[in-house]
Amino acid sequence: MAVVQIITRISILYLLPLQHSNRRQSFGALDNKATTCRCREMSILPAEFDDVVKCMGGSNQRFIVKKILQRTDVDPKLGRLVIRPSQIEREFLTTQENMDLQSGKAIEVDLVEPSHHITRVNLRLWCRNSTPMYVLTTNWNEIVERNNFDVGHLVHLVSFRVESKLCFVLMRINGLHELPSSSSIPSEPVNTALQLGR
Repeated sequence: MAVVQIITRISILYLLPLQHSNRRQSFGALDNKATTCRCREMSILPAEFDDVVKCMGGSNQRFIVKKILQRTDVDPKLGRLVIRPSQIEREFLTTQENMDLQSGKAIEVDLVEPSHHITRVNLRLWCRNSTPMYVLTTNWNEIVERNNFDVGHLVHLVSFRVESKLCFVLMRINGLHELPSSSSIPSEPVNTALQLGR
């Protein structure tokens, strides 16, 4: 009987460290899983737009700019949206994209509209009187008409990437907003070379 008790005690002493080790490994696996979940990208988009971006395979969302649409942004004779670099809240272009724009090339961008349509537009760099401006052209008039854009509408522009390809989400914020006084902002000169998406 004494021999049996000794063997039993030895078995317990041997098994306890193994059980404790297994428990630590189990907790470690959970910790790793939780860490993985925490590392997943946080969306800055409303769910309805985030779903579209995910269906496109998009990631790396960046809030670029909020802008109150001006008369020149919705004029069908001009056909473009102007974005001033001073308005941009976060850099969104790669070094190569910057070089392409500065050399006069256009970058084709898929844009998710407020209506959830996905439209191909061109991003260009427009320089006039040494003042650089980003311009969205090509199909802009269709976007304005489809989404009922008007002077005073507030829009938010967010960039994302599908693999390495630059894409945009354009969201309309409800309501009309007052434009800054004409004396507080420089006028946007008309560049006829960029009219109607050219």
